[in-house]
Amino acid sequence: MIPLLNKDYDSDSYFLLEKLKEGDRKIFTWLFDYYYSSLVIYADRYMHDQNAAEDIVQSVFVRMWENRLEIKAASIRFHLVSSVKNRCIDLIRKEGTQGKYIRRQMNQQNLQEGEFWAESELRELIETAIAKLPARCREIFVLSRFEGLKSKEIAQQLNLKQRTVETQITHALKVLRNDLKDYLFQLFFLL
Repeated sequence: MIPLLNKDYDSDSYFLLEKLKEGDRKIFTWLFDYYYSSLVIYADRYMHDQNAAEDIVQSVFVRMWENRLEIKAASIRFHLVSSVKNRCIDLIRKEGTQGKYIRRQMNQQNLQEGEFWAESELRELIETAIAKLPARCREIFVLSRFEGLKSKEIAQQLNLKQRTVETQITHALKVLRNDLKDYLFQLFFLL
């Protein structure tokens, strides 16, 4: 299956926030690793500039560390997403005319914090969706997508017809596409 990020710490926001406020660098590093790539994707949807998105996310993490005692949010995820969004908007406003164009695009895209998912959260959603597949269908899908076997190789290995394998892969993709439809934009970048 898909490996998840190491979850050494409980994802309970209160616990993480308290440890962060105590200056626990392991928690900070864990939060950075957990959220960084997805926050960059989120920021890039506003900025349309990968380097600017990376700079914004890094500055948000630096600021979070420096001001960790003043964090009032109940959720670290909400705090990070809001901070990235606000930083993007601030930079867009400073850009003037070009910023107005970007803001118009943002309004058309209707970006919301609810659309943000950390990479590990997406991986967990994928694993859950795959686990719901019927056993044989799941086995074929995993061999195809994660083991890299071709339909013919899977058919030989499982003593099935190649057409059966192809039908099962198509069925799995249809089910996953339906189960994960709300996350397809970020899954595109993850996979």
